[in-house]
Amino acid sequence: MIERAENAGLKLKLSLPSKLPMIHADQRKMKQVLINILANAVKFTPSGGIVELAGGVNDDGDFEFIIMDTGIGMSEEDIPKAFEPFAQIDSTLSRQFDGTGLGLPLALGLVRLHGGDLSMTSAPGKGTTVKCVLPGSRILSS
Repeated sequence: MIERAENAGLKLKLSLPSKLPMIHADQRKMKQVLINILANAVKFTPSGGIVELAGGVNDDGDFEFIIMDTGIGMSEEDIPKAFEPFAQIDSTLSRQFDGTGLGLPLALGLVRLHGGDLSMTSAPGKGTTVKCVLPGSRILSS
């Protein structure tokens, strides 16, 4: 994603603790979740914007990672559509981008198979935040 972000004129920022815990999860599937969400963040953030990845153990003892961007965003009523397979938000800004509309639904399904959940907040012109939470029972070590 670093090269994609740089080519798009974006700043990619990591906000991670110095030591992340080991998680009991399918490494390939979790990598796919991260790639799908980060790819959307990079795709829908105009040049000069920021995409940030943060993560760690939250106050509830669960593992979470959060991807925030300063992209085009979407309305609250469009968020459920973003999680529907093959759906794409119909706006002039988002329609200029190619895609199958499977990235977020696939990410959601993979996270739920791990007992976790994916949520999104967004606002037009303000950006989007996607939070992935895996249950604390998946943490093997701190």
